[in-house]
Amino acid sequence: MPAVFSRYPVIQYDAEEKVFVHDPDCHEFYKRGGAANRQDRERIIDGTRSFISVETSEEIRLNQCELISSLIRSFVHHGSLSLLDVYFSDIILALQSHLSDPFPNIKIAAAKLLVQILRLPQWEDGAKYYATAIGRASLPLLRHRNSRVRLESISLLEASICVPDREKVKGAGSEVINELIGFREENILPISAFYKHECGINVNILAELVIDRNTNVRNRCCDMVSFLICCLPDRYNHQQRLLPYLLSFYNDSDPRIQRQAMAAVENCGQQYEAENPDEIIERRQYGIDGDERCNHMDTLLQPFEQRPRIGSRFFVRNNTKRFFNALLSELRNWMPKTRLQSAKLLHILVIYCEEHLTMDINSTLFEIIKALQSCMNEDDKDSLCLLQVLEDILKSVGRYVDPCTYVRLLLPRINNDMNTGTSVSEGGTATELFCLVNTKALGCLMQGSLPRRVLSQYVAILRSLSSQTSIGQFAGRIQRLESLKSLCLLFQSIEGCCISGASTLIFEESGKLWNTLEVTQSFEKLLKNLLIQFEDKATNDAIRQLLHYVTLALEKEEGVV
Repeated sequence: MPAVFSRYPVIQYDAEEKVFVHDPDCHEFYKRGGAANRQDRERIIDGTRSFISVETSEEIRLNQCELISSLIRSFVHHGSLSLLDVYFSDIILALQSHLSDPFPNIKIAAAKLLVQILRLPQWEDGAKYYATAIGRASLPLLRHRNSRVRLESISLLEASICVPDREKVKGAGSEVINELIGFREENILPISAFYKHECGINVNILAELVIDRNTNVRNRCCDMVSFLICCLPDRYNHQQRLLPYLLSFYNDSDPRIQRQAMAAVENCGQQYEAENPDEIIERRQYGIDGDERCNHMDTLLQPFEQRPRIGSRFFVRNNTKRFFNALLSELRNWMPKTRLQSAKLLHILVIYCEEHLTMDINSTLFEIIKALQSCMNEDDKDSLCLLQVLEDILKSVGRYVDPCTYVRLLLPRINNDMNTGTSVSEGGTATELFCLVNTKALGCLMQGSLPRRVLSQYVAILRSLSSQTSIGQFAGRIQRLESLKSLCLLFQSIEGCCISGASTLIFEESGKLWNTLEVTQSFEKLLKNLLIQFEDKATNDAIRQLLHYVTLALEKEEGVV
């Protein structure tokens, strides 16, 4: 064994920092507070760092790795692995040096052998000692160009994190998870970052793996995240950080990955139900599972086939508060791909949060509307795709948030009410685009709500969208068309309901009495006057379509149809 290890470079291990040291002088400079990065982080940011090797031949270095593997397998086969205990540290240091080898086959062979070593029960104490350092050494390989290297590196990272620390009831390398997602506490920046910008860079490697181009890599990554979030002994410390990445797999193009991610969340839901029986059993026994004003009848987006189980919904809701606002801010990220991924993830969260969205609907709704406004300012393919996703999100929000809530928020903004906290132009009024976006958002929300609940806000919506600033002579052409479209959606939403029945619902909501039949008849006359007033073909076509819906509603009310 000494002859084998003599052909490896000298590598040290810092037990305090839990990192392998290739350059002692640079490491000491880092520990003294110098403007230097920790050595395991250098290759994450810059993968071109020089490689130190005693043996210059790639084939011989690969044979060295295979020799160590053969020795270990032979000792395990004969039940005499304890004879190698004295060389355990040398074996780890030697194999770790292979992880930074430029030859991909050597990286793969070393990663496979380290995974086997970390899972040997006889060497559990030694594996616990090096688990964090090995996990950190595997992080740069997750960004390697070769997909086979990334695949084996995920296995090595999972094995290092899951090495059992039985005294502390945790994974021995679980602190590597924070570095995997590039986590850093708010308002904390290393002093060295002021002198060397590389020292202040954190890379979210897990986010890169979630959208990896190789399906096998994404599948293996989903396996790892599912295992960590369900089975890691200290999983409760990391579930909030790992959950958004697991939910992101719901939008994967491979159905296998989608099913696996959903199964993991269902498993977490079962664990939540088992750990919180009092909270679950009351809802099941009394049949109180969500707000009765929510629309649970419509089909959900793919890959959902049915409403998630109660435990899964509680699990996701309780773990989304930490990143929900950050996700909303990413809807206006400068990168189109990030905006689209954030919007798709937000749609998944809407399905799980259901009526609990009402708690922060003010900030949630306006952030979505801001993103909607940014998309309408642009005309490229990415913005159009994001626009469609945002509209679908608003429809889903309308399913779970009662119309009496979002109508009170949006109508003042549509009517240009100066008492609302909005950004206005120099003339003291909101821009046409601002009113247009809020009108579009109202139409999308109504499509998701229950017809009976939309009917309770019938008069308020009708009076607002039929004002002079919405469809009259003071409205811009685009705003007028959007208002007419939203009015069509209003009548489509309440199709099958009697307009006269809105009087009772409105009285129950606000205590005001309205003759909804007279309001509708007055609106019909207004549309006929507008049809004479405007000569624009698109406007007249929209008015005729809306007039058709109004006529059908009145005929049904009078018993003709």
